[in-house]
This record gives sequence, C-alpha cells and structure tokens, in this order.
Amino acid sequence: MPHLQKLFEKTKDRSDLLVLTMNVDEELGLVGPFIKEKGYTFPVLPAYSFIHNLLDSVGVPQNWILDRQGKWQWQMLGFNSMEVDWEGTTLAKLESVRKGM
Repeated sequence: MPHLQKLFEKTKDRSDLLVLTMNVDEELGLVGPFIKEKGYTFPVLPAYSFIHNLLDSVGVPQNWILDRQGKWQWQMLGFNSMEVDWEGTTLAKLESVRKGM
C-alpha cells in the first residue's frame, strides 16, 4: 500500500485518471482506522459485495486498469516486491491505456 500511496500522490491532481482502492473486507469498521494510522490519503471504496458478486475468487492485492469505457485493459494479482519502480511501471501502463495504445 505504500507504493499505491506514492502512485496516488503522483496522479492525484490529474483530471484524466483516477487511482482508488476497493476494500473487500467484511469488517468496514477496521478500514478507516487502518488507513488513518498509516497516513494513506487515496480514496477507499467499500466494495465487499460488489467485488464478490463480480469475481469468482478474490485475491489481495489485485490491481486493475480500466479504460474510459470501463473495459478492463490490464490486471495484476499479487505484488512483486522485487519490482524496482512499481509506481513508474504502473503509471506507464496507465498512460498507455489513457492514450488508447
């Protein structure tokens, strides 16, 4: 999540894309205090029912990039801690989808 926070910081003032998280935890009361304690400022949407109704199985973390029409263009399950520049790589993927490549 620290990497997600860095990505959010790099993109938060842009009007052409949005970085947000969807919480799939059943215990909504745990989310707010955790986010506050860690100092995260990215938006968090409660999405337990939505995600569990949308997907056959849920893995955490799971990242998706959707285009302007809402079509999934990229997804990644898990996090590769060996990725040297996750924020840069993900931002490049966001840019390529935004530009319609």
